[in-house]
Amino acid sequence: HGLKWDKTDKLSKCHSCPAGKSKRFPVKQISDKTVMPEKGMRLHADTSGKLATPSKKGGLYTHTLVENHSRAKFVSGLTRKSEVTPVINDWLDTECVGINSDVEVKQLMCDGDRSNYATPKFTKMLASHGVEKIPSPEYEAGYNGIVEKAQGDLDSMALAALDYANLDQSWYIMAYTAASWVANRMTTKAIKGNIPWVVWKEEDVDFRFLRIFGCPCFVHIPHSRRVAHTSKAWKGVYIGVADNGHGFKVYNPVTNKVYDRINVTFDENW
Repeated sequence: HGLKWDKTDKLSKCHSCPAGKSKRFPVKQISDKTVMPEKGMRLHADTSGKLATPSKKGGLYTHTLVENHSRAKFVSGLTRKSEVTPVINDWLDTECVGINSDVEVKQLMCDGDRSNYATPKFTKMLASHGVEKIPSPEYEAGYNGIVEKAQGDLDSMALAALDYANLDQSWYIMAYTAASWVANRMTTKAIKGNIPWVVWKEEDVDFRFLRIFGCPCFVHIPHSRRVAHTSKAWKGVYIGVADNGHGFKVYNPVTNKVYDRINVTFDENW
């Protein structure tokens, strides 16, 4: 009466079930989160989608590079995605110097065959530096999860900064860059509570030039650069710490240029 089933019998797999029930694996399951034992052993790179509004300087994309061992983040604004080649080439030429002069970059994990990381020019550039390219499997950008997570974190920080300062998306790349500066100086669970910048540069963090992003400020005009009975300062917008770490980065809305300055007065309660 009814079907008899011996529990010791092995049921064959149903080949039709995956066709109807297949689901994408969670990003956490497929992402490579390996922490390399030494600096430079692996870099992670990715380019964002196109911005709806061009930045103040004309940029339409953000490029993010993460050094695996330290989790230090290096970001750039791009006008075209094809600019990834000179951006990474410049990084390899300028970052692996000084305290990191003995760092040998061995691998770069990036998007696969349908990206700007797959052009002959890019491949030739990496080869000239002796760097092996590790492309993510097609349609599996999540495999390069280290840089994907960094992009998500920096995007959240940038959007929060723009909202607080009541600035539109044309300021996004500036806010994204400022967010990376802050993130590089925060403790990170991925490297056991260490600070990315301290690990990468082997120097203490310095917050003397950190102010609220987007706050109005006034840059002193030296006596030699002004005529009698004219303004002694020009009004700008604070957008971060100077690239060399010693000064304020100020955007001048009149000239549409960014300047590194020291003698600056701020209104952080605007």
